[in-house]
Amino acid sequence: MLIKGLMKEITREQLFAIPAFEQSFKDERFKNEIDTFLEYVNACASKDVKGVIGGLLKCACEYKLDIQMYKSIFLDLAWAVLENNRSLWTKEEKANGYSDIDSHWTLYPEYDGSFDDYESIVLDQTSYFEEVMDLITQEELLYKAEVCFALYVFFVQSK
Repeated sequence: MLIKGLMKEITREQLFAIPAFEQSFKDERFKNEIDTFLEYVNACASKDVKGVIGGLLKCACEYKLDIQMYKSIFLDLAWAVLENNRSLWTKEEKANGYSDIDSHWTLYPEYDGSFDDYESIVLDQTSYFEEVMDLITQEELLYKAEVCFALYVFFVQSK
């Protein structure tokens, strides 16, 4: 489990132990981005988990609202961090054995209910990686560390 306070700095070796990262960073487009990605992951590893999830939920609600894929990525990544932090789960989630990001919108206090009729887009790991790498090059995205950290958590889960 990746829980705030227990996670140490992630190394290249740990990153490449995850097949999705090993394959993706071999791609010519991304091979020079390893250090940047790791810096973002490690910058977020010591942040408050609630703040990380809240930042990702904020991105889902506010960042490039016309691009449905970004909404889906932000929500999936927020769920991945939540899924790995059972201490944040509701009693119902604990009883069911899995988390539900829809029960945690309080982590983004400005939430206005805009995802009541939301449908997720299913992506493969390569697409997740490519889209996140595209996101972190966009200057206006304020939550780059959270996005990279959550992608790391997401891929660790699916390892």
